[in-house]
Amino acid sequence: MTFRLRNRQSPKKAVPVRRRSAFTLIEILLVLAILVAVAAVSAPALNGTMRRYRLQSAADAVRADLTRAHVQAMKSGRVQIFRCEIGGRKYKLEPFIAGDDAIESATGAQDSSGKVYGPGVTNPSDIVGSQGELPEGTSFVEGQAIAASRSLRIVEEVLDLSQQDLAWSGPILFYPDGTCSDAHVVVGNERQVGLRLDLRGMTSGVTLGEIAAVDALKQQP
Repeated sequence: MTFRLRNRQSPKKAVPVRRRSAFTLIEILLVLAILVAVAAVSAPALNGTMRRYRLQSAADAVRADLTRAHVQAMKSGRVQIFRCEIGGRKYKLEPFIAGDDAIESATGAQDSSGKVYGPGVTNPSDIVGSQGELPEGTSFVEGQAIAASRSLRIVEEVLDLSQQDLAWSGPILFYPDGTCSDAHVVVGNERQVGLRLDLRGMTSGVTLGEIAAVDALKQQP
């Protein structure tokens, strides 16, 4: 007799399918509450960081222009004047043009507006000033220079010509010999904290201090 073997395959076992359950409303509300709490805690720290960044950027911009005034004075052979708007954001850098220095002359230099300057002005770019503005949220709190004997005439003439600029600081002078006025500038923000920039007269070096209360910065010698 012939026996025939038949392959019997065992029946496949059913694999259970897991159904993904959806988030409940309570779980969603809980996650949102946690996110709101984290945002509330981190927001002041983030705002403080942004305020310090704007304050640092403002001080760096002023320091760059003070250094540029020092270089421009030596390069052009002309006294450069820095002034800032107390309580505002604007500042300007311009060369000192004496009253007898802008006498019209056919042999003088001529700027882009057609104005002719005396023989002492050979390069119109030497008498072109510039203006700048601090970042939003910052302003000039103080700008003072120690009066020196050689600066009195220039300071008096500058102030006489700019009576309408009463909100502006007194002039900080940079001389062609590389020196400048002993002076300081304080930049602050709405939180009454700021940075102080000190100018050393003999070298025209600019020193940037640490962030501190504005009142304390103004009282520094």
